[in-house]
Amino acid sequence: MWCGESPCASTALLVDVTDVEIGFAIGRNAIATSTPFRFGVPDSESGRTTLASASVAWRVEFRGGIDRNGFYLVPGTSSGLPEVSLDATASMPETIEATIAGLLSG
Repeated sequence: MWCGESPCASTALLVDVTDVEIGFAIGRNAIATSTPFRFGVPDSESGRTTLASASVAWRVEFRGGIDRNGFYLVPGTSSGLPEVSLDATASMPETIEATIAGLLSG
Protein backbone atom coordinates (compact mmCIF):
# COMPACT_ATOMS: atom_id res chain seq x y z
CA MET A 1 0.00 0.00 0.00
CA TRP A 2 1.18 3.48 -0.87
CA CYS A 3 0.32 6.77 0.72
CA GLY A 4 1.43 9.27 -1.89
CA GLU A 5 5.01 8.57 -3.03
CA SER A 6 6.01 6.34 -0.10
CA PRO A 7 4.77 3.14 1.55
CA CYS A 8 2.03 3.69 4.12
CA ALA A 9 2.99 3.71 7.77
CA SER A 10 1.23 1.30 10.09
CA THR A 11 -0.62 4.27 11.60
CA ALA A 12 -1.95 5.57 8.23
CA LEU A 13 -5.67 6.10 7.86
CA LEU A 14 -7.67 4.49 5.06
CA VAL A 15 -8.26 7.90 3.43
CA ASP A 16 -4.47 8.36 3.17
CA VAL A 17 -4.03 5.25 0.96
CA THR A 18 -3.48 6.21 -2.70
CA ASP A 19 -2.46 2.87 -4.24
CA VAL A 20 -2.91 -0.81 -3.45
CA GLU A 21 -0.96 -3.33 -5.55
CA ILE A 22 -1.20 -7.12 -5.47
CA GLY A 23 0.64 -9.91 -7.20
CA PHE A 24 0.17 -13.65 -7.28
CA ALA A 25 1.03 -16.70 -9.36
CA ILE A 26 -1.01 -19.81 -10.03
CA GLY A 27 0.00 -22.99 -11.79
CA ARG A 28 -0.01 -26.74 -11.85
CA ASN A 29 2.35 -29.63 -12.67
CA ALA A 30 1.12 -33.04 -13.81
CA ILE A 31 3.10 -36.18 -14.65
CA ALA A 32 1.72 -39.38 -16.15
CA THR A 33 3.51 -42.71 -16.64
CA SER A 34 1.98 -45.50 -18.68
CA THR A 35 1.59 -49.10 -17.73
CA PRO A 36 4.14 -51.33 -19.50
CA PHE A 37 4.00 -50.45 -23.19
CA ARG A 38 2.33 -53.01 -25.48
CA PHE A 39 3.38 -53.06 -29.13
CA GLY A 40 0.12 -54.55 -30.38
CA VAL A 41 1.94 -57.40 -32.17
CA PRO A 42 0.68 -60.93 -31.41
CA ASP A 43 3.20 -63.27 -29.71
CA SER A 44 5.49 -60.39 -28.70
CA GLU A 45 7.27 -60.10 -25.37
CA SER A 46 9.15 -57.07 -24.15
CA GLY A 47 12.57 -57.82 -22.66
CA ARG A 48 12.31 -54.80 -20.36
CA THR A 49 9.66 -52.85 -18.60
CA THR A 50 9.08 -50.22 -21.24
CA LEU A 51 7.28 -47.15 -19.90
CA ALA A 52 6.20 -44.02 -21.69
CA SER A 53 5.82 -40.81 -19.72
CA ALA A 54 4.46 -37.33 -20.25
CA SER A 55 4.32 -34.16 -18.20
CA VAL A 56 2.71 -30.77 -18.49
CA ALA A 57 3.17 -27.66 -16.38
CA TRP A 58 1.54 -24.24 -16.59
CA ARG A 59 1.95 -21.00 -14.68
CA VAL A 60 0.34 -17.56 -14.78
CA GLU A 61 1.69 -14.59 -12.84
CA PHE A 62 -0.46 -11.51 -12.27
CA ARG A 63 0.43 -8.08 -10.92
CA GLY A 64 -1.94 -5.19 -10.74
CA GLY A 65 -3.61 -2.79 -8.44
CA ILE A 66 -6.02 0.02 -7.93
CA ASP A 67 -5.28 3.67 -7.35
CA ARG A 68 -7.29 6.89 -7.49
CA ASN A 69 -7.38 6.66 -11.31
CA GLY A 70 -8.82 3.12 -11.35
CA PHE A 71 -7.60 -0.43 -11.97
CA TYR A 72 -4.24 -1.08 -13.66
CA LEU A 73 -2.01 -4.02 -14.69
CA VAL A 74 1.76 -4.02 -14.25
CA PRO A 75 3.68 -5.45 -17.22
CA GLY A 76 6.46 -7.88 -16.35
CA THR A 77 6.81 -9.97 -13.24
CA SER A 78 8.59 -9.61 -9.94
CA SER A 79 9.95 -13.18 -10.20
CA GLY A 80 11.73 -12.63 -13.53
CA LEU A 81 9.75 -15.51 -15.09
CA PRO A 82 7.37 -15.01 -18.04
CA GLU A 83 3.83 -13.90 -17.17
CA VAL A 84 2.39 -17.02 -18.83
CA SER A 85 4.24 -20.30 -19.39
CA LEU A 86 3.33 -23.77 -20.62
CA ASP A 87 5.79 -26.67 -20.70
CA ALA A 88 4.96 -30.11 -22.09
CA THR A 89 7.21 -33.15 -22.51
CA ALA A 90 6.76 -36.75 -23.61
CA SER A 91 9.33 -39.52 -23.59
CA MET A 92 9.88 -43.12 -24.59
CA PRO A 93 12.88 -45.27 -23.64
CA GLU A 94 15.94 -44.86 -25.91
CA THR A 95 16.05 -48.57 -26.73
CA ILE A 96 13.41 -51.25 -26.80
CA GLU A 97 14.27 -54.94 -26.77
CA ALA A 98 11.57 -57.41 -27.79
CA THR A 99 11.08 -60.96 -28.96
CA ILE A 100 8.57 -61.36 -31.78
CA ALA A 101 7.58 -64.95 -32.67
CA GLY A 102 11.04 -66.22 -31.67
CA LEU A 103 13.05 -63.49 -33.47
CA LEU A 104 15.13 -61.14 -31.34
CA SER A 105 15.13 -57.44 -32.23
CA GLY A 106 16.60 -54.50 -30.43
